[in-house]
Amino acid sequence: MFPNINVFGKDIPMYGLMSLLGIVVVAVFAFFWNKRRKLPWDDLLHIVIYCAIGAIIGAKALYLITAIPTIIGNISVILADPILIINALSSGFVFYGGLFGALFMMRLYCRKYSIDLEPYGSLFAIGAPLFHVFGRIGCFFAGCCYGVEVPWGVVFRHSIGAPNGIPLLPVQLIESALNILIFIAVFAYQRKNRRPFAALKLYLICYAVIRFTLEFFRGDEIRGRFLVLSTSQWISVVVIVVCFWSVLRIRLQGRSLTTDH
Repeated sequence: MFPNINVFGKDIPMYGLMSLLGIVVVAVFAFFWNKRRKLPWDDLLHIVIYCAIGAIIGAKALYLITAIPTIIGNISVILADPILIINALSSGFVFYGGLFGALFMMRLYCRKYSIDLEPYGSLFAIGAPLFHVFGRIGCFFAGCCYGVEVPWGVVFRHSIGAPNGIPLLPVQLIESALNILIFIAVFAYQRKNRRPFAALKLYLICYAVIRFTLEFFRGDEIRGRFLVLSTSQWISVVVIVVCFWSVLRIRLQGRSLTTDH
């Protein structure tokens, strides 16, 4: 749609700009959220930095993994042009890779400094969908992660990713809107439910269900595919199963303790 915006004679990628805006909004939200929780600001800042590093590395790593067939099929062309190598390394990210990369780094920091992970996990569960709202809007502007062709869809004219001149389902905006609903639901839930990691599990389940469904309406093919389902759909299935199993196990343990008493 609008892959770049010109500011003082310089083209700035809209995806990067929207991602930056998402970070700012989440930071402001975290500031007011933490007034009540009163977590140490230095730990909170360091965890944000750790999560950002993990998100970038994880998102890029999973993208490269899903793009392996394409890379192998065009390896001679890619190696012959250094610009293509730079483009492959600087563009293309998969959200699930970033999500788990950020969670891993957050856990690593808390374990390293013997910090309780749960309150930071709750903040992550609220902040992640809020950031994702802006990230998917950035995808829409850039034309990446586009939807299938539909008669009433959005027509891109200057996209660097989506096919131009073809009406496409604005699946990016749909996912952005659904992330707003996830943000509201998780925020309301964590205010009333203080069970360990309950908010994080709710977020993961909600997003996994949404992502699994929306993948059927995606038009871009470089996402990896195995036995009909895409890589993100398989990850969604695993996330849903693991989270539900965790909830069930905790409830069974609670009933067992009640029975013993």
